[in-house]
Amino acid sequence: MANLIRRDVKALRRYFAEWAFRTRRRPDPAHTPTYWYSCCRQSDVDQILEPGQTFDVHWVAGAPGSPDLPNRYLTLAATLIGPYRDPFTSLAEGNVYTVNAQDVTADTWEAQMQVSAMVLPTDLPKGLYQLRTKVLITIDSDTNTERKGTVSESMGVIRVGRGGP
Repeated sequence: MANLIRRDVKALRRYFAEWAFRTRRRPDPAHTPTYWYSCCRQSDVDQILEPGQTFDVHWVAGAPGSPDLPNRYLTLAATLIGPYRDPFTSLAEGNVYTVNAQDVTADTWEAQMQVSAMVLPTDLPKGLYQLRTKVLITIDSDTNTERKGTVSESMGVIRVGRGGP
């Protein structure tokens, strides 16, 4: 009797695990259209940042569409890298610093106003920095393992500190 119950419990657990995996992979078509996200408000990049300041990257939900996504949620990532003498060629004259914002999860079924925030170190050198943003999606494999794949990337230029680089 105990073996029968144990086998039933295992089967029930496997059923729920497979059910959760299937529902994550294929969104209900009734929830389309799907919202897409891009970086960022013009006011985010049209400013001079100061070391020690919190830099907010405001993600913009685009017009609803209907891309075929394997799940409902996206990960939004933002990184500041520099300083560069020429940020378009990644030409630096000294050490290159990286400041990461904590990843943000966005819902593609509902337009949201997501913000990635990064605190700039107080000793961050002044100069021109690359603002690199990524939209990532979790891809489930047949083995129930997950990995994040980049769906889109963009880059802008941000100035830290007043005066020359």
